[in-house]
Formats: sequence, structure tokens, C-alpha cells
Amino acid sequence: MLKHFRIRSYVVGPKVVGAESKQAMKDALTRIQDGSFAKEFMADYRNGFKDLYKMRERSAHSQLSEVGAELRAHMPFVNDADKYSTPTAE
Repeated sequence: MLKHFRIRSYVVGPKVVGAESKQAMKDALTRIQDGSFAKEFMADYRNGFKDLYKMRERSAHSQLSEVGAELRAHMPFVNDADKYSTPTAE
């Protein structure tokens, strides 16, 4: 089964992670390397993490988080810590 999974991920992966995703990852890496990510993070820290909390709120109520929580609830082999890893709004 594991071998089958690996083969499928190679077939599906390139369809999911396309040029736009790769460029977004490169842009994120550039922001980390040039220090702009750290500057933005520290500015948000000084502002009480308002942007971070907004992102967490959006993530907690996203379709991806809701479906993920529902799927994990049906997986008895997933431990409790992972079962409830969907971010919660603060």
C-alpha cells in the first residue's frame, strides 16, 4: 500500500503544486532571507499580534479546517493531540 501511495503522490503532486505555488514558496523564502518577514512579524508583535490573530480566525473557520477536523474525528488511529489540531480562534 505504501508503494502505491508514493506512486500516486508523484502523479497528483505536480497537478497540485504548479508554477504559481512554486513562485509563492520562492517569494516566501526571499522574504525570510532578506529579513522582511522578521520585520513584519516584529511589527505585528509590537501591535499586539492583530494580524496573526486575524489569520488564525480565518484559518479556524476555513473549509479546509472544518473538513480536516471532521475527517480526523473519523480516524481512530490519530491520537487526540493531532485530532484537534485545527487552529482555534483566540
